Amino acid sequence: MEHKARLVLSDLWRSCWNGYVEKGPGDPDPARSAGALIDAEATVDGKARRICDWLAGLTDGMIVRTHRRLFDPEFGSIGDLS
Repeated sequence: MEHKARLVLSDLWRSCWNGYVEKGPGDPDPARSAGALIDAEATVDGKARRICDWLAGLTDGMIVRTHRRLFDPEFGSIGDLS
């Protein structure tokens, strides 16, 4: 279970890092509050800290659902689109 948890958190970390820190030109600005906070940080260290804070604030269930939404093409609902 420890290995699986590490993989899930690593996937979420990389996804946030790629989407908010290393985003390329033309990538959309984040609309969510966590994304806006990450974007607002001026330094790379500050951005990394915001990602850590966001992940630390998620419950186990929220982490699993978020990971599934991002990485499992079979998971999701019409409610996830709004």
